[in-house]
Amino acid sequence: MDIGEKFLFRLIDQLKTFFKTLFAIGCSVELGYEEARYVRLTNQISILFIMLTIPYIYIFYWMNSVTLSVLALLFVGTYLACLYLNHLRCYLFAKVLLVSSIGIATYIYTCSMGTQSGVQYLFFYLVVTASFIFGRRHDRVKWVFIVGMLLLYFGVELVPITPSIVFPDHYLHFFRYSMILNLFILLVFTTHFHLSISQHFKQTLSSMAPLHLLTAREMEIVMYLLKGQNNRQISDSLFIEEGTVKVHLNSIYKKLNVKTRTALMALFINVKTDLSPATPPPSPLTSAPL
Repeated sequence: MDIGEKFLFRLIDQLKTFFKTLFAIGCSVELGYEEARYVRLTNQISILFIMLTIPYIYIFYWMNSVTLSVLALLFVGTYLACLYLNHLRCYLFAKVLLVSSIGIATYIYTCSMGTQSGVQYLFFYLVVTASFIFGRRHDRVKWVFIVGMLLLYFGVELVPITPSIVFPDHYLHFFRYSMILNLFILLVFTTHFHLSISQHFKQTLSSMAPLHLLTAREMEIVMYLLKGQNNRQISDSLFIEEGTVKVHLNSIYKKLNVKTRTALMALFINVKTDLSPATPPPSPLTSAPL
């Protein structure tokens, strides 16, 4: 492996770490698994829209439409604000701002370029997004957005709209195909993430029920610990920060009166081990008593 390949792999690892950190913004200690899932999904959708919107800033500018270019820049700032709201633990406001800003952007660009641009199809994606990121506690908010986005879609489709900015037909064809591609990317990304974690712990948590001293989150961490995952891998699996995993592990050690990871694992696999602080954990090479 030459220097160029090493640099490329190192750059990829750094980018992965960077995005994982962004995805975990706002996933604090007090969050349960369900709420952490919604927060992480909100972060990912915000980042995805930032990445998909930035190219249009330059595309609109190249097409001599400074107004639409500036609007795209403003909406990128709005998506960044959603991440900041999650950082401030304003989770509901972040979700509302995310869906509202995408809906407003979709309506403005549809009215500006007309339905031939295909921008209005994003209203369907917002219906899916609202059903995913709002939990049971916010059912009313969810249904307000679902109904609202459907009404906006049928409104722009059924009511004749005169575009405020006239683009050549080949530009409109480009926008239409790019919107269909973006919609496909958004739906695949959001649906895959949601389905991959929706049933994550239903069966595994039941087997941990006897551990009445531990919270549900602590039992989840123990489960991944028994699978051999380190703190970073556990944080990726549970969509929380690595520092949060360390806080939970310290709490687990205190509750179960253990000092090391080995002693904790021995406790759950029924290995006869002295867990007192004065006695070190057994060596894996020590044979079982006859």
